[in-house]
Amino acid sequence: MQDDYEKLNDSIVNRMIEISDNKYVSDYLNSSAKSPVKKSVQLFNIATSFKNQNTLYDDLMSNILILGVNGQIYSQNGSYPIYTLADFLQKDYLIKAIKAPNKVNYTASNDGYFVYTKNERVLIISKALLTETNAVYGYALMMIREADFSKFYATLLDADIDQLWIYQENNQLVSTNQLTSKNDNFDPKTITDKQARSATIHQSKLNSFGFHILLKTNDLLVAKEIIILPTIIIIIFTITCIILPVTFSIIKKRIAPVYELASHLELAVEGDFSKKITLHGTSDMKSLQTAYNTMIDDLNHYVNQLLLQEESKRRLEIEALQLQIQPHFIYNTLTAIKFQVMKQENDKAIAAIEAFTRLLRYTIGNSTELIPISDELMILKDYIQILQMRYGANIKVSIFNLLASNDPLVPKLLLQPIVENAFIHAFPDNQAGRIDILVDQDSQSLVIEILDNGIGITDEKQATTHHFSGIGLKNIQERLALLYGEKAKLIIKSVPTQGTSVRIFIEQSRL
Repeated sequence: MQDDYEKLNDSIVNRMIEISDNKYVSDYLNSSAKSPVKKSVQLFNIATSFKNQNTLYDDLMSNILILGVNGQIYSQNGSYPIYTLADFLQKDYLIKAIKAPNKVNYTASNDGYFVYTKNERVLIISKALLTETNAVYGYALMMIREADFSKFYATLLDADIDQLWIYQENNQLVSTNQLTSKNDNFDPKTITDKQARSATIHQSKLNSFGFHILLKTNDLLVAKEIIILPTIIIIIFTITCIILPVTFSIIKKRIAPVYELASHLELAVEGDFSKKITLHGTSDMKSLQTAYNTMIDDLNHYVNQLLLQEESKRRLEIEALQLQIQPHFIYNTLTAIKFQVMKQENDKAIAAIEAFTRLLRYTIGNSTELIPISDELMILKDYIQILQMRYGANIKVSIFNLLASNDPLVPKLLLQPIVENAFIHAFPDNQAGRIDILVDQDSQSLVIEILDNGIGITDEKQATTHHFSGIGLKNIQERLALLYGEKAKLIIKSVPTQGTSVRIFIEQSRL
């Protein structure tokens, strides 16, 4: 239990460091009055940088809330707090952050800062956000519900046998497996002073959190649980009585067939499971020989099962990579629609929603791993329509499918991340340009090329970290490797101020 809480503390500290180092958070909380559009862009940048930071160790929800001394607020889950900044400044957890700005502070509270956690016991983590001159410009808060915090001991303890309390220095109760109301005054002395002969008291600390643990174990109930020990002894004795006669009987038999069995075992060790033993000798030896033959059959079956499992594992990895892409483009699509609604461009928003509906039908609604290239291009057209609504129609996109009749299969959502990165990075500041998608094949491979005439990449070694941000390019490379191995490759070429080319080759034999 303590190991799990240490890992939870490590994930909390790492998350606080990520928030403190996030330049988008710093820009948002340190900027002066801004237009709604600029504010929306800043919030979008923060949300994008936090998209994989909504959970802590073991999938505990972080409920991140960021407060700025300039009055700005960012809530990761979209729920706004029930308190004003002035209210927060009166809370114990924010007072701790003010007094110890360089420390991650833990405070138990009987009231969360969102509506859905009001009047609920929670653990609130607080940390001041500092400038380079150590001036406080904001506060980062995280909140863990008691029901989630207790999961690390709930499955380990029987509440009737082991009674557990976790509490702060001021005896404020953090979590317990006993039924208590949130206003119960917890006094550990009432438990330790009343210790009976039938109970064992254990006290320790969660050092990283600064909490105390009090565990009371009912010894009588534990004793009842170990009454099964005589039964275990009887079972062991029975098994021993069965095994020993069989062993002595085998030793007494002629050993010639044993050598034959040993030679066959050597073959099995070397991986040859094809040779079985012809049954001969005593009945006991025949049993061994039969067992060996059965083992060979089982090993053959096991090896075949391993091969099937490896194939299944590969497919699961591909599906997992595919699922990485889906939330990414769904989130970006919804963000694009949100901008249309904010700009009151209802007709464009309706068109975007219709395109988004078709995208969902062909992606989430279709569970197949591979789809025809024509379907992939159809999905891409809808996604381009949404991207143009968001980034402007001054980026022209043309698709050239030069395949006459052949319609090979390709991984679903193969092209969307590349085209999206071209929109985002190749044409900054509403720069006009064009993107061409060409699909063709030669005698050996299917060839897909995405060309843009944007600003290009100054250092091609930075292609995976700058021009292709997020999970897009890495995801594509991993899916191609899992599906095709060395039979597929992805090549990026770029010339500064002239544009970038991304080419995908898939050998015909693998289509």
